[in-house]
Amino acid sequence: MAHDLKPDQVLLLDGGLGTTLEDEHGIQFSSKTPLWSSHLLVENTNVLQTVQRDFANAGADIILTATYQASRTGFANTKLGSDKGISRDEGSRYMVLAVKIARQAFQGRHGLVALSLGAYGASMVPSTEYSGEYGSMTEQDLVEFHGDRLNIFQASEEWNNVDLVAFETLPRLDEVLAVRRVMEPIQQKEYWISCVFPNQDERLPDGTEIISLVKAMLGGTRPPFAIGINCTKIYKVAGLIERFEDAAQSQGLALPCLVVYPDGAGDKVYDTVTQQWIGDGSAQPPWDEQMIDIVRQCASIALLNMSSSSSPSPKTFPQSSETTPLLQRSDDAASNRPPSVNESLESHSHKRTEKWPTIIALTVLCLSVALICFGLTLPSAIQEYAKEGLVFEPTKLSVDSFTALGIKARVQGTFYLDASKVHNKATRDLGRLGTWIAREVESDESSVKVYLPDYDNVLLGSAIIPPIKVNVRNQHYNYIDFYTDLEPGDVEGIRRLAKDFLDHKIQKISVKAIAQVSVQSGLIKLGQQTLTQFLQFSGGDVPTIPAFDIQNLRFAEYGLPGHPDGLKAMAAVTAKNEYPVNFDVPPLAFEILLPDCEDNYLLFATASTEVIHVKPEQNVTAKVTALVSQLPNSLTSACPGSKSSPLDSLVADYLAGRDTTVYIRGGNQDPDTPDWIGNLLKETTLPFSLPGHPFDNLIKNFSLTDTHFSLPDPGSETYPKISAVVKVLVGMPADMEVNLDVNQVRADAQVFYKGKLLGNLNLSKWQKANATMVDRDLLVQSIVQEAPLIIEDESVFTKVVQELLFGDGVALSVHAVVDVNTLTALGEFVVRNIPAEGQIFVAPLGGGGFKMPEIKGMEIVETSEHALTLQATVNVTNPTDYSATIPYCNVSLVVNETRVGYAWVSANIVPGPNEVVARAAWEVSSVGREWLSQFVSGYNTTLTVQTHTNSIPGVPDIGLALTIPTPKLFGHHFLKETTMHLLSSTATFVLVSPFALFITSIAASAFYNDTEVGTISWQYPFAIEKGENTTPKLPVEWGGNALGTIRDAIGGTLKLDANADVGVRIGEWNEQIWYQGKGLGANIRL
Repeated sequence: MAHDLKPDQVLLLDGGLGTTLEDEHGIQFSSKTPLWSSHLLVENTNVLQTVQRDFANAGADIILTATYQASRTGFANTKLGSDKGISRDEGSRYMVLAVKIARQAFQGRHGLVALSLGAYGASMVPSTEYSGEYGSMTEQDLVEFHGDRLNIFQASEEWNNVDLVAFETLPRLDEVLAVRRVMEPIQQKEYWISCVFPNQDERLPDGTEIISLVKAMLGGTRPPFAIGINCTKIYKVAGLIERFEDAAQSQGLALPCLVVYPDGAGDKVYDTVTQQWIGDGSAQPPWDEQMIDIVRQCASIALLNMSSSSSPSPKTFPQSSETTPLLQRSDDAASNRPPSVNESLESHSHKRTEKWPTIIALTVLCLSVALICFGLTLPSAIQEYAKEGLVFEPTKLSVDSFTALGIKARVQGTFYLDASKVHNKATRDLGRLGTWIAREVESDESSVKVYLPDYDNVLLGSAIIPPIKVNVRNQHYNYIDFYTDLEPGDVEGIRRLAKDFLDHKIQKISVKAIAQVSVQSGLIKLGQQTLTQFLQFSGGDVPTIPAFDIQNLRFAEYGLPGHPDGLKAMAAVTAKNEYPVNFDVPPLAFEILLPDCEDNYLLFATASTEVIHVKPEQNVTAKVTALVSQLPNSLTSACPGSKSSPLDSLVADYLAGRDTTVYIRGGNQDPDTPDWIGNLLKETTLPFSLPGHPFDNLIKNFSLTDTHFSLPDPGSETYPKISAVVKVLVGMPADMEVNLDVNQVRADAQVFYKGKLLGNLNLSKWQKANATMVDRDLLVQSIVQEAPLIIEDESVFTKVVQELLFGDGVALSVHAVVDVNTLTALGEFVVRNIPAEGQIFVAPLGGGGFKMPEIKGMEIVETSEHALTLQATVNVTNPTDYSATIPYCNVSLVVNETRVGYAWVSANIVPGPNEVVARAAWEVSSVGREWLSQFVSGYNTTLTVQTHTNSIPGVPDIGLALTIPTPKLFGHHFLKETTMHLLSSTATFVLVSPFALFITSIAASAFYNDTEVGTISWQYPFAIEKGENTTPKLPVEWGGNALGTIRDAIGGTLKLDANADVGVRIGEWNEQIWYQGKGLGANIRL
């Protein structure tokens, strides 16, 4: 809450929003604006802000949000230039906006925001909150209505700005019960319920008696903190409050606070159908005068509604309890409040003159008796009366000067006695009578000493008060203006108090004041009195550390140019003085300390302030200059068993925007500064929380260039490694005029892909670095050699590789923590744990200059019964700027999801063209045999290259399955040419092979126009050399129907088709394949 609700306080509500908008701003509402004043949230927030700010400036303690008639239905029925209403989400945003506007009305001052939630009938058109005619609505329906509306605010960030929830103008008992059910689980917000009594009787519009209403309001658990009446004729309010009180007492229910804001329309009545006021309100006394009469009789918190900005606003009323009536009866009221001059004249004009003789006689008699009693009880009664009834409201406290022993202060304020604060009626009456007779009291010079019981009764300070003369009659205001000499007390006690204050440990504090006062009234001397007063402050009464803002922070070197002595920091510290004090603080000197590894405080810097002008309730600005010279080694060296120094945590927290703690004590003060100030500061060492300065853009970029990737060697290494030039661009703040050099860097970096961790890049070894200025930024460069990349997520790694091979490249983000070894005016030291972020884009392997690998120079290097091992040179183009070392990589060769062999390679890949020697083993299998047959026959074949676990040792399976066209190793035809000899019935063939082999058998048939021409069956092996070969003459058996065709082609050629089963042997490897050829040219010879 903005401030505590106190039982002796009257709080003022704001004014009538709707009528103010109509009367002062010409805003008209109609059936087209079913939101009523909430309509301004949609179309004119400026006017709404102005009105609520005016309410706050006029003295309102509570601002009600402009949501009284706001509902989902109301927004849906509000048309903005079309037939379409405001959507559910938009309406919710407008409703939440009302809370923000209400909070802003206080312009940073203390104040309460009450969430205004009108009755269900207020959301109907026409509104029915004065009649309670809700149709078929049930209590459960009302629970859902109010709960749904309240949930809009609970789900928003503005819920924290809501101090109170106000359920207003409830006309029905079931709606009161519904509201109680809604608020039952919401424990963190206080709420009130106010009802409307528009009829001539004292019942709700639905006929509910007050005794039933009060039971519904206050019975059970989680009752409201206040109940009351609104939108009801003011002349009915006093009687209704008495009925509320009687109903609560008769049922044994605890009385809560009272909320009262009746309408100010006098005899006028609001017609909800025509939306006009009907009648003339001039017959009634002014609203504020009637309201003040009611409030003066109230003994609990009252929440009032202003009718205008000039309305009186009494702030202090009697203490209440659960048995205190909501409204005092007339006999007590008279004793609590003396009539004013105006009220006395008004009462004379209204009373009949024949009663005056009787009244005067009774008054004289009572006065005579009271004087006798007063004479007997004067000392104790007056002392108790003064203790409870004394009120001093300081308006201005200022320091006139600093003295050798303390300060001379000027105190200005208002002093008066308030009889309503005295609990005991006899003491109150006798005290009022005695002070009325005495009228004035004068004190001689007095001394006051203040002790702290919670700190072993140490002396906080003492003061000498000059003679003071005051009028002590009840509610007589005295303006006090005097000078007093204040001296500080026990230094150790003040130090302990200050430390607990800075550590936020003071939740409550007790103070004991002992005063030696000599008093006289007129010619009667009452002698010297020793008065002891115990005061306890808790909650909002305990002062808190003001929020301060450090502005214009600048760093610069000081000393001779080129030979600086150290670093100078200059800043302006601003904080709000919430108190009516006025003084100047002289220039002061301080020492700033840091604990070393052994927790010994070492001097880190010296600081000084200029004269600080403290003005009442204004912002205070202190200009501070700090000097840091050569740093002690014990602050910059790593502590035993740790990697960080005492200075590291301070710098790391500061750069990360976290609060840091330094220790401050007084330094060597100026000779003109009183000794007691220097001694007090010198003997006090206090922790000081320094707000962090988040340097979000301290490191603008972190990048890698000239990158080289090294995959691990099998059996010796476990992680890939990266070598690169690390570039760190440091954004030097404009307010830092310091020469800075960096000679070493190191870092721990996390590499992310699309927000998911790919791995950790270990750059923890110190690397040499150099720094150059680029404009106002500092570019730090360092060459990193073979930094391990520890893969943390195999699935992310797989996606990265696939995007490199088949996508548009990958954008990797790097989050690093950087240590830099710096050379500054303070010496050489390490700044650790500087957060840095950067982006690295890796171009796709398939983009730009990528070309399909070219295979050449194939040869067979090894054979066995089960496999054939081949070696070839592969031309690969690397289109990226990155290089890579691949000690070993093994992949499977797959045909139709069946492995037919495997391949492996070792290579150094550089940007641009590369020649890589690769080997492949082809295994004997039926799938492999079929593929070889198609391959030799010249079919368009493909092979799938597929990675597997440990394809690259130490690197997760990248999940690669790349299907590539098979190169034509046999040219366009394995069988290049055929010559058929008719007379010898033989044939020779020209075969083209990329390597040497043996054909062990042939079973072939030749066809012309689907007619068999001849067949060959040969079971004797013959050799085929690498390149072009002519086979031996192989016997042909001619087809009986083909001789004529062959004879006709003698000397020419025939286009033949051929099918063959061929046995092939290479070394120890044997395979049987088939061959098919179409349109083969056959030379026909005799």
